[in-house]
Amino acid sequence: MKSSFATLMLLLAFYSSIAQNNEPIKKGEIKKKLPRTTSISIGAQAVRPLEDFAATYSGNPLGISANISIPIKKASPFEYGVAFAWNNMGTFDQDIEVVAPIVNPGDTVRNPGTYRARNNNYRYLAQFRFRPFNGAIQPYFDLLGGFENFQTKTDITIQNSGGFSSVEDAKLIQQGGSFLYAYGFGVRIKMGKAQNLFFDLRYEKIDGGKSEYVIPESVHLDQNNAISYNIGNTSTKRDLFQLGMALRF
Repeated sequence: MKSSFATLMLLLAFYSSIAQNNEPIKKGEIKKKLPRTTSISIGAQAVRPLEDFAATYSGNPLGISANISIPIKKASPFEYGVAFAWNNMGTFDQDIEVVAPIVNPGDTVRNPGTYRARNNNYRYLAQFRFRPFNGAIQPYFDLLGGFENFQTKTDITIQNSGGFSSVEDAKLIQQGGSFLYAYGFGVRIKMGKAQNLFFDLRYEKIDGGKSEYVIPESVHLDQNNAISYNIGNTSTKRDLFQLGMALRF
């Protein structure tokens, strides 16, 4: 799949260079180039763990990301910016009963509830981009570096007798982090007649450092509502595929 994606990017880059250098100009018309301006991109992404990360973590995290890219100079194909991404690495929900505050001595009131665990990954990155063409089809290449954090948070949602629910005992039970670097390539394709809106198709290869994270399928809740889990501690290399939209402004 990765090789097919790379081939598609190369073909689009070749087509872009031909189309933009040979676009016909009507008589008396001056060819206008799109200005190079700041852009922001937002997209949905799917992740495929690699190597020892894949051997320990069996899922395919899903999430969203956003980046802002600013030309170094007005006509420069080089840009700089920042990027943020969030991925859900797994969830755990289990129905439980929670002892409610005692109204009368000797009473025992139990309300239904749900014990929840959420495993998340957050990435904070600096971005350097090379975008040689600025027409309707815009292939680009990125270099990225920064820090990421793996977190597992838990809480209990209680269905109270009055018909309303409340979230209690929210806490962070585990976190780990590491530095990472990555490279990516993609293509932006103008959406119809919209001058400032583009589809954004992208691939990224992440070389993450060694980090701790909760293995989602290992999470277990015993009869006393005590949680247990196993922790992975590996490098975090992975592939990332993203589909989104970019807006120039």
